[in-house]
Parts: sequence; structure tokens; C-alpha cells
Amino acid sequence: MAQRSPTITMLFNRLLLFFFLLAPTIGHAKKFHNSYLQFELPDQWNCSLRKKAYLCRHRVSKSCRATPSSEECKKQIKKSREAVIVISAKEKSKVDSIAAYRSHFGEARKLDAAGGTTQSKVVHNKIVGIQKQKWVDGMHLGSELPHYYTRYLATIKGEVAVLVSFTAHKLFYTNYSNQFFQGIKSLQVIATQLSKMDKQEIAPAMLSRPIDIPDELFETQAVDEQGQGEGLSTLLFLLSIGLAAAGAFIWFRSKKAT
Repeated sequence: MAQRSPTITMLFNRLLLFFFLLAPTIGHAKKFHNSYLQFELPDQWNCSLRKKAYLCRHRVSKSCRATPSSEECKKQIKKSREAVIVISAKEKSKVDSIAAYRSHFGEARKLDAAGGTTQSKVVHNKIVGIQKQKWVDGMHLGSELPHYYTRYLATIKGEVAVLVSFTAHKLFYTNYSNQFFQGIKSLQVIATQLSKMDKQEIAPAMLSRPIDIPDELFETQAVDEQGQGEGLSTLLFLLSIGLAAAGAFIWFRSKKAT
């Protein structure tokens, strides 16, 4: 069996070290469930029911909600504004179908913002299988809030139509991507009949963003008016892809040499 050269071994180990330093942490998770859905929620997150839809975000302590002026409280509040998960469900109607959802998520969405009306950018739009259930998986940039990515997961099971949206600021999306992935792959609809659901959790229409959430909830100092900071985010993203590709190439060369 051919031996891997010291140079290749050293380079491979360095690439692995850089990759793990750059990769976002998965962290611990806990099980969230209501009367129709369950999935893995990041451990430091909480969910609350807002007008028949659930808003989930990083926990802010009671003391910080009362007196938010301390540096620790400012950090908690900023963290809670970087990313949110919204969950809603409704009764399946004649117009609800997997094909209709995919068509809907395949189109750019208009967003009314302070600077005027903008259109979202469609990142992907596909059908995936999760827990033996077919879901539409659509992702946009700027569909719910400017500078935020939102990944939509929608499905129908029996009489119940479900929408779960995962939203994060584009500067921090890589910090939450693994947590979102863990949540998405664990999505499971546990109710097929409206009679099995809590009436308070049945919305008149599926909501990606509860109507009583004010815009200021999502304000962040991560990006100034000139958008500074985007370059670093893009660089880290490209660098992580390059490191992964280089590692795969070295692994392939070493396997070929054996």
C-alpha cells in the first residue's frame, strides 16, 4: 500500500483544521411540537404563538426584556434578531397542492421596504422528501425582509396544510445553516385531521410571517447603509467551499495512489 507523502498529510490536516474552524457549530437541539408538527429546535430558542402562527427565535431572558440596556442584554436582543422560524397551518382547500406551492415559490416576491418596492431573488425551488413526506423546498433572498434569506418548507398531509419558514440575515446565515438543516430534516407532520389540532393553531391562511410582528424586531447593526461586511461573509463562504473541494481532491488522489 502506497504511503501518503508528509507534505500531503500536513496539507490535508491543515485543511481539515481550517474547515472545522470556519464551519458553523451545530449545537444542541430540543424537540418542539404543537398539535400538528414536531421538529428539532435549537436549544437556546423559544417559540410563542402569535395570532395562530408560531414565532421561534433565540431566547431573550425576562430580565433583559424588562431592562434591556446592559451589554449582555444587547447581545441577546441582537441574537434574537439575526434569525427566526415561523410555523403555521391551515385547512387544505381546493387550491392547495404540492404543484401549486412549487409554482408559488418559484416566482420572485414583491417586498415593500423603506426604500420602495423590491423583488426577491429565487435561490432554489424543489421537491424534497423529509420523514417519508413530500415537501416543497423554496429559498429566496429578500422575500420577507431586506437582506434576509428565507427558506420555505410547505406540505399537505390529509386535511392539514403546513408551512415552516427559516429566515436569517445574509451575514449570519452560515451561522444558522446547520441548525436549520437539523430542524428541516426532522420536520414531521403529526396531525392529518383538523379535529386533532388545537383550534388556536389553525390559521385562515398559511403565514410565513405573523402579521403582528413589527419590522423593528428584525433591525440589526450588522450592515450599515453601504452594506459593509458583505465582502467578509462572501469570502468566508467561498473559502469554506474551496477548502472542502481541496480536501476532496487530496482524498481522491490518496485513494488512487493506494
